[in-house]
Amino acid sequence: NKIPELQAESKRRLEYTIIQDEFNDYLLMHYDVTVVSNRFWNIVSDLGLGSYKHRKCNPIDIETIMGTWKWGQKHLDKIAANNKAKHKGPSNDEQRLNYDLAIVVQHVGDYKKHITSTKEEKAMVEERIEKQNKINYENLYKQSTSQAHSDSILDLMDEIF
Repeated sequence: NKIPELQAESKRRLEYTIIQDEFNDYLLMHYDVTVVSNRFWNIVSDLGLGSYKHRKCNPIDIETIMGTWKWGQKHLDKIAANNKAKHKGPSNDEQRLNYDLAIVVQHVGDYKKHITSTKEEKAMVEERIEKQNKINYENLYKQSTSQAHSDSILDLMDEIF
């Protein structure tokens, strides 16, 4: 009965490959490289297994790395521009990928906090919208107009007598 286990493993590998392809396309579009190196992908794979630069760390899945990277791309570009102006840092985009990966790894916690707060804000907005949708505006309108009519009739009767 290893079929369910094999199916789950196949699904996990397929999802990983799809995310890796999307991440690879993103990196090729934003960096002046022809190919993203195997060294880079080995580091990403090690992070998923809970190892970074031969040290134990909390596992970071590729989807989180990609999300953190996209979230912090403007910051990474700013750092690269400052480094270039000061003639320090990586000398080409291949080296910059690994340099930026180190920065991304440091900011995974910030990204997770951002995502959590964004999800909480979204949930609050959805809850507010749901409450607004529960209000029956037609009944409110009917009540207010019927009150207005009864008030005006009473006013007229008072004026007459």
